[in-house]
Amino acid sequence: MEAVLKKCQHMQVKDLIKALQRCKRIDMLYSLRRLEQRGKLEKPLEHFPGINSVSTSLASPIAVSKTADSDSVKTILLVHYEGDDRETKDFRWLRKNLIQHASQRGYRISDIADLDIDVNLTSTVEEAFAKAHQIVVSFSPSHIEAVKTRSSACRSVLYMHDLMSQEFFTLNSTNRRFRPVIFNDTQPSDLPVGWPRSTLVYHFPTNMGALCTKIFKSNDQDYSSRMITS
Repeated sequence: MEAVLKKCQHMQVKDLIKALQRCKRIDMLYSLRRLEQRGKLEKPLEHFPGINSVSTSLASPIAVSKTADSDSVKTILLVHYEGDDRETKDFRWLRKNLIQHASQRGYRISDIADLDIDVNLTSTVEEAFAKAHQIVVSFSPSHIEAVKTRSSACRSVLYMHDLMSQEFFTLNSTNRRFRPVIFNDTQPSDLPVGWPRSTLVYHFPTNMGALCTKIFKSNDQDYSSRMITS
């Protein structure tokens, strides 16, 4: 981000912000916020119109929360992308356990891979995002690489990441709904820059109990004793 600012040093900050918004570069807007927090900017970002809106067609975080809470059956959305059989096996093991606990607690599990995005990817992903009470993001190495390179192989996953980054950014770097999960082949330092690096990361299966306690908001059960084997 600092390199970008050097190249745009003669450009007014408000124009740079508008350009980043038009390109939907939420990652760079987030980096701009981080530079402000580190004291690298001469003027607080709040002085520039539009920085707190981060324009997209998505509703505000408050509207998203109301939409998620209005459904009588709360939904846990699974966001994932796998590139080989081993990664797929890990994710299916995670999903199997989440489905078991969700059914016991009266929650619904929704999988991003099951969304019908052929007609309208944007509205379909936005609706799933808005309805989700919690979003569990399964980070395989292929998933991480796809996000970093903006791979066209998983457009719905990339757009979901854009929406998550926007919500995190507009809530002043506060994470309310997103739960990153990693496996033995991944370290927290491998995760994409942004909210995944700024929140608690759950290792599966080690932290399955803590993950369930967080997403199902229940402290009266010991989830660790009911792990389903792969």
